[in-house]
Amino acid sequence: MSFLRSVWFKWLSVGLLLGGGGLGLLLWWGVPWGLQQVLQGPVSDKLGRALRAQSIDFQPWDGRLVIQGLAIAGATPGQDSLLTLDRLDLDVAVFHSLLRLAPVVEGLEVVRPVVRVARVGAGRYDFDDVLSRLSTPPSPDEPKAQAPLPRFGLHNIRLVGGELLLDDRPVGRRHHVQALQVALPFLFHLDHQDVETVVEPALSLRLNGAVLAARAEATPLAPNRAGRLEFSLSGFALGEWREYLPAAVPVIPESGQLDLRVALDFSAPAQATPALKLSGSVRVADLVLRERTASGQPGGRLLQLQRAQLDVQAVDPSRRRVGLEALTLKGLDLWVERRADGRLSGLPAGPSPSQAAAAPSEPPKPQVPAAGGPTGPSAWQLALQRLDLQDIRLHWRDRVPQPSAEWDLKWPRVSGHQLAWPLVDGAAPGRLAAEMWLHSAREGGQTMGHLDLQGHMSTSGTRVTLLASDLDLDLVGPYLRSHLAPRLRGLVGLQAEAAWAGSPDGPPTELRVVQADLRDLAVHEPGEAANLPAARWRRLAVRQAQVDLAAHRVQVEEVRWTAPQLLVRRDAQGQLNVARWLHPGRPEGAVVASTAAPSSPPATAAPAWSLGLQRFVLEDAALQWRDAWPAAGPVAMDLDRLQLTVGALAWPPAPGLPVAVAGSAQVRAPGAERQLAGQMGWRGQMGLAPLAWRGQAQIERLPVHLGAAYAGQALPARLVRALLGWRGQTELRLAPAGLQLQTQGDARLTDVLVRTRAEGLREAEDLLSWQALNLSGLSVQLQPGRVPQLALAEASLTDFFASILIDEQGGLNLAPLVPAPAQGAVSAPAAVAAAPAPADAASAPVVVSASREAPPAAVFEVGALRLRNGRVEFTDRFIRPQYSASLSELNGYVGRLSSGSRDMAPVEISGLIAGTGLLDVRGGANPLVKPPVLDLRAKAQDIELAPLSAYAAKYAGYGIERGKLSVHLAYRVDPGGALQAENQLVLNQLTFGDASNSAEATKLPVRLALALLSDRHGVIDVNLPVSGSLSDPQFSVGQVVLKLLGNMLVKAATAPFALLMGAGEAAPDALPFPPGLAQPAPEALGALDALAGKLKERPGLQLGLTGLADPQQEREAMRNAWLEQQLRIERRKELLAAGAALDVEVSPPQGAERERLLRALHKSRRGASWVGPFQSTLPVAQVESELRATHVVGEDQARELALQRGMAVRDALIARGVSREQLFLGAPRLHLSAEDEGGAPWSPRVLLGLETR
Repeated sequence: MSFLRSVWFKWLSVGLLLGGGGLGLLLWWGVPWGLQQVLQGPVSDKLGRALRAQSIDFQPWDGRLVIQGLAIAGATPGQDSLLTLDRLDLDVAVFHSLLRLAPVVEGLEVVRPVVRVARVGAGRYDFDDVLSRLSTPPSPDEPKAQAPLPRFGLHNIRLVGGELLLDDRPVGRRHHVQALQVALPFLFHLDHQDVETVVEPALSLRLNGAVLAARAEATPLAPNRAGRLEFSLSGFALGEWREYLPAAVPVIPESGQLDLRVALDFSAPAQATPALKLSGSVRVADLVLRERTASGQPGGRLLQLQRAQLDVQAVDPSRRRVGLEALTLKGLDLWVERRADGRLSGLPAGPSPSQAAAAPSEPPKPQVPAAGGPTGPSAWQLALQRLDLQDIRLHWRDRVPQPSAEWDLKWPRVSGHQLAWPLVDGAAPGRLAAEMWLHSAREGGQTMGHLDLQGHMSTSGTRVTLLASDLDLDLVGPYLRSHLAPRLRGLVGLQAEAAWAGSPDGPPTELRVVQADLRDLAVHEPGEAANLPAARWRRLAVRQAQVDLAAHRVQVEEVRWTAPQLLVRRDAQGQLNVARWLHPGRPEGAVVASTAAPSSPPATAAPAWSLGLQRFVLEDAALQWRDAWPAAGPVAMDLDRLQLTVGALAWPPAPGLPVAVAGSAQVRAPGAERQLAGQMGWRGQMGLAPLAWRGQAQIERLPVHLGAAYAGQALPARLVRALLGWRGQTELRLAPAGLQLQTQGDARLTDVLVRTRAEGLREAEDLLSWQALNLSGLSVQLQPGRVPQLALAEASLTDFFASILIDEQGGLNLAPLVPAPAQGAVSAPAAVAAAPAPADAASAPVVVSASREAPPAAVFEVGALRLRNGRVEFTDRFIRPQYSASLSELNGYVGRLSSGSRDMAPVEISGLIAGTGLLDVRGGANPLVKPPVLDLRAKAQDIELAPLSAYAAKYAGYGIERGKLSVHLAYRVDPGGALQAENQLVLNQLTFGDASNSAEATKLPVRLALALLSDRHGVIDVNLPVSGSLSDPQFSVGQVVLKLLGNMLVKAATAPFALLMGAGEAAPDALPFPPGLAQPAPEALGALDALAGKLKERPGLQLGLTGLADPQQEREAMRNAWLEQQLRIERRKELLAAGAALDVEVSPPQGAERERLLRALHKSRRGASWVGPFQSTLPVAQVESELRATHVVGEDQARELALQRGMAVRDALIARGVSREQLFLGAPRLHLSAEDEGGAPWSPRVLLGLETR
C-alpha cells in the first residue's frame, strides 16, 4: 500500500496516463489515416480498382472501428461501383485479445453492402480483372512455405440490408438479392473448453422476390452435440433460372413457384451413433416444363402443374426409414410423345431404340453382394399417411404407328391412406383408390374408357381390385394396325382381383377375373363402308377365371360369345380376306432384341400351362361365306342363328374325357327368308384325345346346292336346288389306326333340280329333278382294315323327272355327264367295225369276252327300291321340225339287293311311251355284285313312228307317213358275266313319204332295205341276238346293237339279194346265158324260181333286168345262132308251103335235111343266076362257113341280143307268177373286149337290180 502512495507510483501513473492518452490520440488519428492510405494505395493497386471510404472512425479506448461509405469503383469511369458499403462496424475485445495473444472481435456488423456485377460471357464477368490480380502467383524468389492458420476469435457477426445485383448479359436477365441478413454467433480458431453454448446462426434474403430464410440452433461445443437446422424458401420462381440449367438437362422450366420448408435435427452423443432426422414440406405451384430442343430453346410442353405439396414427417437415414405425412397434388398435366424414331420427349438425346438394339451388348457383370452381406443394413422403409392426387392428366402422343396414337388419360382423384412399403406387422391396413378416365385427343374428345382401382394392404393379406369399363379399342387401334389391316371398334370391360397371402412382394397367390368382356366389336376392312363390318359381335364374356401362377393353371367357369358375325370372302385368285388382315413382317419402328446376348444357364423347366373351361356358350352366331374362286361359279351362303354349348373342356385334353356338345344352326342363301332356311341340330359327346364324337344329329331342308360349285368337273351339270334332310345317330373316332365311323338314320334329299350349264349360245335347261328321295334305315360302318359296309332298308324316289335334250347345235345335254374314255381304250363299236361283217351279220350273235374285274371294295345292301310317278322327256331341237317325246307314269319296284349275295332282286317297272306305247320290264337283277347278274325281259308296244318323220326325212331321205314300233328285249347275265341277249324289233306298216332331198341323208338305199325286210303284210320283224362278257371293259351292248342295225343298211346297199334271199339260199345278182343265145342257161332256172318266190312275197320291190352282150367275144356264137335260126326259117317256109299250120313247131334240122337246107340257103344268098360248076359238090363245112361269113355281127346286133336276153328273163318271171308291174327292162349294155372284168372271164348274162316301187 505504501508503494501505491509513493511518488514513483504517482509519476508512473501519470506517465502511463499521459502515454496511454497520447497513444490513444495517436491511434485515433493514425489508424483511420493509415487505413485510408492502405485502401487507396496498396489495396487499390492490388484490386486494380479505386477503393474509397468516406470516413473511418477508430475509438482506441473501446477497440471500435467504424468505416462508412466504402466503395470499389467500376471497371470504367462512370460505371456503377462494384461494391458499396454503408457502414462496417468492428468491435475488438482488447482485453481478451491481449489475454489470448490473438485478435478477438466481440462484434462485426456490415450494414447495407451492395455488390454490382455483370456476366459478360460464358464464364466471364466484369470483375475478372480483380480476380486475376488477386490470384497472381507469387514470385519465384518468395518462400513457398505454407504458413499455419492464424489464431483468431470472431463473435456476433451480422450483415444487415445486403444487396447483390447481377446483370447476366448473355441471357438478358437481371437478378437482385435484397434484404440480405446474416447472423453468425462466432467464428474462431482458438483453444476452448467444452461448454454448453447454444449457437443460433441465421440467414435471410429476398432473391428476385423469393424469400429465403435459414436458422439453426445447436450446441457444437458440448460433449453431446445436438442441433436443429430450419430452412425455408418461398416464392422462388423456377422459370427465371432456366438458362442456367446444364445443356444435358432435357427440360426447361417455363414457370413455377417453389416453396420449401425443411427442418433437420441431428445429434451426436459421445460414444454413440449419430442420428439425423429430416422433416418439413415442399410445395410447387404453377409449374410448366418444356422440352429442350436441339438448339437449346424451349419446345413443346412436358408438364404443367397447378399445385403439389409433400409433407415429410421424418426421414431417418440411420434407420433407413422415410415417413411421409401427406402427398397432395392437384392439376397435373403430362405431355409424353414418342417420335417416329422411337425417342421419348423430355429424355436426353441418344441412340434410337433400333440403333440401341443393333449395338453390341456387353456381357452381364457378376453381381456383387451388398455391403455387409446378409448382416448389412436392412432395406429402406417408406410410409405415407395420406395420398391425395386430384385432376391428373396424361397426354400421350405416339408417332411411331401410323396413324399416330393420341390419348388423354385423366385421374380425377387418387387417394391413399396408411400406405407403407414394406408392410409392417401390426400396422393399420393401407388403402389405395384410383379412378381413371380415358379420352381421345382428337376432335371431340370422345370418352374411351374408365378404370377404377381399389387396394387393401396389410401383412395378413393384400387384395387389389381392378374395374375397367367401356375401354374403346380405338386406344390401341394405331398399334394394332401395324399388325392388322382392318380397323377394330369395340369396348372392353374387366373386373379382376389379385390377392397375396401377405405382403405383395411377389406374384399374387390368387388371381381372379370376375368378369371380362369385349362388347360391340366391329372389324372394318380397308375401304369398307362403315356400316358393313367384315366381323362383329355383341359380346364376348369370360366369367370367373382363376389363375394359379405357381401351378401354371387357368380355370374358367364360363365363356359366352354372343351374336358373332363374320364375313369371309375368297377372291378369284384363292386369297381369303381374313388372310390379308395380318401384315407380314415386323412393323415399322419395332425394336428387335439382339441375338448376340450371351446365353444364360438353363433354368429349371417350369410346368406347362393347363386350361380348364367349365362351359362354353355360343349364341346367335352368323357366318357369311362369299367365294369367287371355284371355276364352276361363285358360292354364297349364310350360316346364322348358330347356337353352341360345350361342356367341361381341359387342355391338354385328358384321354377318354367326354365333353357334352349341343347346338343348332340355319343355312340359307343370301337374302332368303329365314323360314325357308335349312335347319341343323346336334347333341352328343365329344372327345379330344383322341378326337371322337358320339351323338345324334337332325338336318331339315339343308340347301346343299349352295356349295355345288365346289364339285367342279365332278359335277358337270348345275345343281340348282337340293334340300338335304337327316335324322340319326353317329359315332366317330379318329384312332391312330384310322378312322372309325358308324352312323344309322334316315336321309332325305328333296326338291332337287339339276340343270345343264349355259355355254355359248346354249341356254341352261332342266336336266333332272325329283320331289323326294327317301333313304330309310341308312347305315354306314367304317373300321380300319375292314371293308366298308353300307346298308339301306328302303329307298324311294317320288315324282322324278329327267330330260334328254339335243340343242340347236346338235349338242346333247347328257354329254358333259358322260366321262371321256381312257386314253388307249378301244370301244366296242370300234372293235366290231374293225372286223369284216359276214353276210348274215344281222342275225348272227356277236360274242365278246374278257377277263373278270376285281371284287368290290365295299359291301352294299338295299332292302327295297321304289319308283313313283316318274317322267323322262326327250327333246331334239337340232332336227326341224323339233321333236319331243316322253316316257311317263314310270312306277316300279326293286326287291332286296346285296353285294354279298348273288341272289337277284325282283324287278317290276311299268310306264307309258309317248302317251300310248306301253313299257313293261320284269325279271330279276343284282347290279351290286361283280360281275352283275340279271334276267330281265322288257317290252315296249305300239310306239307311233310318225312323230319320228323329221329324223327319217333328214337322215334317211324320206319322211314317215305312218307306222308303229314294238320292241321285245330279253337279257340274261349268268354268274360268270356271260351275256345272252335277244333284241327283237317289230315295225308294222312303216310307210315312207316323199323324198326330202336332205344333204345329210344317207346314200344307202333305205327304202330298198325297208322293202327287203317287209313281208306282204307290211311287217318287219328283226331279231338281233348279242352275246358277250360284261367283265370286258370294252363291251357295250347298245353299241353292238347299233352296229348290227348299221350292217343291215350297208348290206341292203352292197348285197341286197343276200338280204332278200336270207341265210342258206343263193343270192344271185345276175342270170347266166349261153354265148350268142337269148335263152337262160339251164342252171339259171332254179334261181329264177327262188327269185320269183321272194318277189311275190314283197310286192313293194321292183326288179330291174339289164341284158349284156359282147360283139367281139360272141361274134362266132352269134353267127352260129343266126345260121341255125335261118335254117329253122327255111324249114318253116317248107312246112307252111306243104300246108302246115301257122303255129307249127319247127325243131332244129338234122342230118341230110340240115345239109339240104344249108345248100338251099347258100344258093339263095348267092343269087338265082349263080350256078357254080361245083356248087353241089362243095363241102358242107365250107357252105356253113360261107353262110356265116355273110352275116354281119356288130354292136347293133349285140345290143339286140342283150335286149332279147332281158326280155327272156322277164317273161320267165312273169310265167312264174311275178307281177308285171314289178319287172322293168333296162337298156341293153354292150361289153367291149378291152373292158376289165377284174381278172374273171366274161360270160353272157342278165344283171338283176332291186328297187322299191
